Amino acid sequence: MRDPRYLEGVRCFNRGEWFEAHEVLEDLWREDQGPTRSYWQGLIQAAVALEHWRRGNPRGARSQWGQAQAHLVRYAPHHEGLDVAAFIAAMEACMGPLMDDDGAELDIARVPELRLG
Repeated sequence: MRDPRYLEGVRCFNRGEWFEAHEVLEDLWREDQGPTRSYWQGLIQAAVALEHWRRGNPRGARSQWGQAQAHLVRYAPHHEGLDVAAFIAAMEACMGPLMDDDGAELDIARVPELRLG
């Protein structure tokens, strides 16, 4: 059975409530001293990257996404019910415009969902 906080973090992320997703998932990250701790951190940083972009902080968004990738890639292809490899690829496509242009607008339609299998 999955931790209800994980499920709530996923719901928040998928509703575009990235700050809230970060807050919920941070509880898991703080408690976990095991091998999944870095996974939580990657998800948190992905959410924070999107929140930074929405708030007009492209440098912060790029930095957080780079750190998120470094954490999440360790868990590919799948972890905790998430197709991590697909999520990373979708986030790369979403974040792509920002990598080259500080003024790029966040396209909500391109933001991937966290889909648990």
